[in-house]
Amino acid sequence: ERSVDTVVQIALDFKAPKDAKPFVGGPHEADKLIKPGASVSEFSGTDTSGKPITLRAVQAKATKGVVLNFWFAACTGCVAEMPYLVGLSKKLYSQGIALIGVNPVDDPGAAKRCEKRQGLPYPTIVGPAASKLKATAGVVAFPVTVVLDPTGTVVDAMMSFDQERLERALGKLGYRP
Repeated sequence: ERSVDTVVQIALDFKAPKDAKPFVGGPHEADKLIKPGASVSEFSGTDTSGKPITLRAVQAKATKGVVLNFWFAACTGCVAEMPYLVGLSKKLYSQGIALIGVNPVDDPGAAKRCEKRQGLPYPTIVGPAASKLKATAGVVAFPVTVVLDPTGTVVDAMMSFDQERLERALGKLGYRP
């Protein structure tokens, strides 16, 4: 007989890459996160392959908005949400919304290996531009997802994975599941 106090343990089949860096957050992380209505200005940087990426270029192709997903390779929550984001990315692109990863923690090689392992079909910004975006968005814990409208205004910013909330924010951009 089991009571409601029974503890359930879940084993994660996850091994962080040897060169992945740990992250330690502080209290009240969500209080520092960028708020809806704030603006994300133009950014430029490179992805894990060294290709340039700018907000303006992304917005030219993704006319309804942009989703920024902040992650790093040793973040179990980040890696756990990736299969959902992989499936979502194809639907988003077909509806004029871009999904871009932002990895301000790992070096480009570690980020690229994680991208390949997880099958990410979308680019990930790394290096100084990723660190600047992290500061702009007030990211102090991971994962974080920020949804921007076509002008770069924040529709929603959420810490951790919340599929329902993400889909509500995407709905404001015209996304239909």
